[in-house]
Amino acid sequence: MGLSPEQNDVVIAPIENILVSAAAGSGKTTVLVARIIEKICNGTYDADDILVVTFTREAASNMCAKIESAISEKIRILRENGGDRELRTRLEDQLDKLPNAYIQTIDSFCSRVVKEKGYVLSGSGKDRLLEPGNVVLDGNELDLILKDAANAAVAQSYEEGLLNSDFETLTQMFGNGRTDDALAESLVISYKQLRSLPDYLDRAHSMLERTQEACNEGRILCLDKFNRAVVTFYSKLDESRRDKMLSLVQQIRFLAKDKDNEKRQQIWSDLIELYYEYASNVVKVAAGGDDLTTFKAILDVSKISADNNPGIYNGLPKKDEEGIVEEFIELFEPIASIAIFLKPLLGIARAPGGYSDIAKAFGLQESYTAIAVCGAEGLLDKQKNRLLLARQYIDLITRMDRFYEEFKALVHGMDFPDQEHLALQILKNDDAKTYYRSKFKEIYIDEYQDNSELQDAIIAEIEDSNVFRVGDVKQSIYKFRYAEPSLFLDRLNEYDKGDSGNLFVLNNNYRSDESILEFVNRIFYRIMGAEGAEIEYDSKQALNYPDNKERKDTLPPDIPHVTVVTHTKNGDRKACVNEGVLKEVRRYLTAGRDPGDICILTRTHRTASMIASYLNENGCPARYADEIGVFNDNDIHGLCNILIAAGNELRDEYLVGILISGYRISNFTLDEIARVFMHAKAKHLGEEHLMAKLRLFASDNVKASDEPLQQRVAAFVEWFDSLRNDLIITDISELTDRIYKDTGVGADSDDPEKFLLFKQWLCTNFMRYGSDISSIASRLEKMKIELSDKTSVKREDNSDGKIRCMTYHSSKGLEFKSVIVTELSSRSRKDSVGSVVFDPTYGTVTDDFDPVRYIKYKSLERVFLEEDQMLGENAEQMRLLYVALTRAEHELSVVIPMECETFKSYANLYPLLRRQTEDRCTRAFWLKCHGMESAFLAALLSFSGARELRYQIGSTVLKGDFKDISNEVKFDGFTVDIIHNSAEVEDDGAEREAEDTDDGDATEEAADVVHEVQTKKTTGIIDICAESFDEAGMPIFAPYGYEKATTVPFKISVSQIVHHGVDGSLPINLEVHNLEHYMDVRDGITDDSASAVGTFIHRIMRFIDLKKAGVDAEAQIDELIDEGIISSSDRAKAMEFKEGIASFASSDVGKKLVAADDRGEAEYEKPIVFSVPSGEDSVLVQGVIDCMFMGEDGRYTIIDYKTDRFPADITDIELISETIKRHSVQLGCYSAALRSSGKDVGEKYIYLVRYGKFVEV
Repeated sequence: MGLSPEQNDVVIAPIENILVSAAAGSGKTTVLVARIIEKICNGTYDADDILVVTFTREAASNMCAKIESAISEKIRILRENGGDRELRTRLEDQLDKLPNAYIQTIDSFCSRVVKEKGYVLSGSGKDRLLEPGNVVLDGNELDLILKDAANAAVAQSYEEGLLNSDFETLTQMFGNGRTDDALAESLVISYKQLRSLPDYLDRAHSMLERTQEACNEGRILCLDKFNRAVVTFYSKLDESRRDKMLSLVQQIRFLAKDKDNEKRQQIWSDLIELYYEYASNVVKVAAGGDDLTTFKAILDVSKISADNNPGIYNGLPKKDEEGIVEEFIELFEPIASIAIFLKPLLGIARAPGGYSDIAKAFGLQESYTAIAVCGAEGLLDKQKNRLLLARQYIDLITRMDRFYEEFKALVHGMDFPDQEHLALQILKNDDAKTYYRSKFKEIYIDEYQDNSELQDAIIAEIEDSNVFRVGDVKQSIYKFRYAEPSLFLDRLNEYDKGDSGNLFVLNNNYRSDESILEFVNRIFYRIMGAEGAEIEYDSKQALNYPDNKERKDTLPPDIPHVTVVTHTKNGDRKACVNEGVLKEVRRYLTAGRDPGDICILTRTHRTASMIASYLNENGCPARYADEIGVFNDNDIHGLCNILIAAGNELRDEYLVGILISGYRISNFTLDEIARVFMHAKAKHLGEEHLMAKLRLFASDNVKASDEPLQQRVAAFVEWFDSLRNDLIITDISELTDRIYKDTGVGADSDDPEKFLLFKQWLCTNFMRYGSDISSIASRLEKMKIELSDKTSVKREDNSDGKIRCMTYHSSKGLEFKSVIVTELSSRSRKDSVGSVVFDPTYGTVTDDFDPVRYIKYKSLERVFLEEDQMLGENAEQMRLLYVALTRAEHELSVVIPMECETFKSYANLYPLLRRQTEDRCTRAFWLKCHGMESAFLAALLSFSGARELRYQIGSTVLKGDFKDISNEVKFDGFTVDIIHNSAEVEDDGAEREAEDTDDGDATEEAADVVHEVQTKKTTGIIDICAESFDEAGMPIFAPYGYEKATTVPFKISVSQIVHHGVDGSLPINLEVHNLEHYMDVRDGITDDSASAVGTFIHRIMRFIDLKKAGVDAEAQIDELIDEGIISSSDRAKAMEFKEGIASFASSDVGKKLVAADDRGEAEYEKPIVFSVPSGEDSVLVQGVIDCMFMGEDGRYTIIDYKTDRFPADITDIELISETIKRHSVQLGCYSAALRSSGKDVGEKYIYLVRYGKFVEV
């Protein structure tokens, strides 16, 4: 099929600045190649007169191949038809020039610039980077160097600035009292971000000066953003809404008596009027005032304060049968939200009943309240304090930059940003700039949506109104590599207005069937808007089905399928994913698809691997791209031990690892190693290193029973010495080959390919070290310690005729007849940069920090930076979803696992969706609800074709009181299948949740469990002697006898002892959760799972105000609800324990706790670790003490809260006896642990919250 008219317009357009917005499947590469061929054929330029920048080397190679193929085809036609001889000669000449053409990645182009014109920087201080011997280092090596540079910068600052209070404050803000690791990590992250910018250090310093200028002028940065957000929200309280509320108030029965009801109606009417006047005034001031004036108007709450309007704040009315109250409450949302936002300024002790619930939907962000309370002067003072810390931080960045250069120079290395920055400096030179500007008749930038600011600046130096940029901003999915899609958007908007360039839009999709295109368009029209997703999915972005497209597939057309696999709370999500994918695969295969036509897209490699394995187990041939963790794979881990020990034979820990591994040259048991140690001890050499002991044992006189062992030890020592002697003339490649041969590590492996990949990884990282194996060993060990989880090598199964499993990112640019998309959900990424972060727009943003109380607060700038980051991340997730869905040609399926008992993952999504009135999800929507799965469901659930699923989710989330969305979209062009998976995750022995159950006689059972652990440690030990020798003369031994012992747990918890659960694979997390964790639990973001530190009641006991709870526990519970610590939906559950809470607060123990808390001598959810002796060994035990405090006598009281249920007819004596039976071991362990740490323990109590009773243990 030839070019379409819109494609041809792009091909024949004259050379100028051009941006082509090319949607998925629109033939972007075809057009780009056709334009190049067209210009070459008409003599506009030669093949080596252009620069073509591609995103990957593979893309560059493919581009060259396509250009070569197109030229060759034209030559063939000219020959056959006897065409223009001059043109044919010209085209043949182009084939000769093509190998030297500038068709490459940006990094390859920069490297070429450095080689061709690097001499212009001679003497500029960059000579080291211009040396031909420099190599681009591997990412793992660079990560180590970056960390070293950051630590060196911090250390230097300590040496030079011990009296610098600002630097000290910065370290305190990051510090944990032991190390500056968090500060160093933050510096590395910010430095990487900075290096994606041109003139990065100048940029960082200039942004500090911008802040300084604002401070000098009394301007508060980001106050305009705060005002805009508040004013936009206040605008919702318009005259129309006010009138509707006033009308409804007159129809609501607040109180039974008419006279009282009329008074209450008047109070509500007054409240509405006052808020309308207040909000209208703010909006009016904002329209004509400056930022400070607007802020002051927001803070002027005198007209709506509780002090000036006694009795005006009352709880929302109860719902009525007519639905009037419900309508009123939805209209009342802005007023409730404003009241919650301004509560500290309004003089309201606690929010009126119901306000918090309705304010959660689209209310103002909770962080805004602290900004308002701080006031203008306070905000300006904090900004000045933050500037001092920011200067220290950028000073550290500057120092780090110098150290980074020094450390790279030591290994003759550089990184890709070095090449780009060097090329930019070269191209700023007039000689180099003139050369490349005159050389390149046209510049092509492919995948422009993934350019960084630095890469854009490089092209800007050599362009001359001749840049052809092509891409699709909806497919920008590399922000983690510092891609900046705003560059594309800014240029798109600029060219669309006819300024500086010409815009072409290609949105005819030649890949997918019409039903898939409609499904994709419907989804993204709903969720992708400029407000919340950075781009408006309008007619220029929507995918069109070409009129002239012929469907060539032999199978009948299909419509997209959504498969929802539901499961219980304890259900196995992975099993659900597997089942849903298998169901769709079998459906495709039954319909006649070949396995090689099917692709399964996942978020992670791990899930792709899991699905491929499951499909293979069920008779469906599948392949996937895999990652091998260099330091997580047992075989490779052992080989690293050999390399490190070869570099330094005094490293006993690595040598032991070699000895007990099942290699031909080793395979010793611990008992045999012990005999070597005992022999050395008898010779008074017990303090010598291990290799000295081995040499002694190999050469000394030993008893007859040890002679077979002596022979094996001597063989090992001889091999090890031979290996080390050859290091002088051996590089890493040769050394690895020898180790593989001598150990036999790959001979019997079921996965020999990983050893080849590991060797390639070693050579890539360390070949430049030559025979300096000692340095290699040192770097390898450092990588192992600091980058263990990050270091991996990739491999791929390229077998044909199999179902392909890959990640969304890997699928970019590919297409498949049938696509199944799954794993839409993911855990949100936590902020890993700590208290300071650099952002290209905001500059250096720090938290507010109180150095006296050691407390951090989110600063005004941090609040809005995090909002923008959240929206940016959400937009990236939508673009990633777009890439996944648009890979399909003929069939598209989406598989989603859902927990169906509570649908708690959608507890926030559905209420927001129900209140969404706009056609597109707004910024406010995405600030409250984000993520790929939420985005997909936000669109899907609004369609008429998803009513059944919408009903199931909505009725469950709203606890049976189903309310449908108000703006359903009529669209049925897909199917939804809901199936249930009954598989459950096995109990992992973690701490029990909610209800404390019968522990049994735990004292004896604890000893049994510890004994069982010891038994695991010693089971299966056998004496091993060489059974034979191989062709190389190496001894062959039986399998390693300690394989099973490697999984023995090194730590167990108190609850594991009590509940019999010891699992070596179970990690014990003793991190004490903060208030934000419980807020996430309330919002359904975090699971209040069995591994959580406290149960629901523990949460209440931890955060409730005990001083007031004794008088009015109910009011204090409501206060926790208003503060968002527990949900209003849990109020009834909390009230079950109201009396017990009040009794505790009123008790002598409760009063002592309050007094200790006032003195700062109370601790809550205190993690402890202690050892339990068992024979000659011990086991570490971990636990968490609910509450402990020191009394005035200096002795500690321990309290453990329990919510046990007992039979109704149980006597007090029986209750006490049973409680002690259940829980005495737990408190005994806690008491012993405290005593062993030097704390004197007095009283130990179990408090039965349900019954309001103390049981002293």
